[in-house]
Amino acid sequence: MMWAQIIKVSPQYGALVVYYHSAGYTITALDEKDNFTDRRYYADTKEYEIQGRKKYAAIFPALPPGNYYVGWGKTVTVFPNMIAEVFP
Repeated sequence: MMWAQIIKVSPQYGALVVYYHSAGYTITALDEKDNFTDRRYYADTKEYEIQGRKKYAAIFPALPPGNYYVGWGKTVTVFPNMIAEVFP
């Protein structure tokens, strides 16, 4: 899916799309040493269809640049004015 057509990112913030299988999703910001912080971000999961199959995506349209823990032992870096995607 072309998220750039749906999400308008700003020069100060980045966006993140996490593909998931159910409603609601939370990520946690990491500090400079990749330790967990108390900053958590929540997004509802949106359902969409590709080639006749249902898919789900948690969309975080405006995140401060930095590293985030997204689950499954994975981290992602969000850059200003860019959209990152994470698959389980």
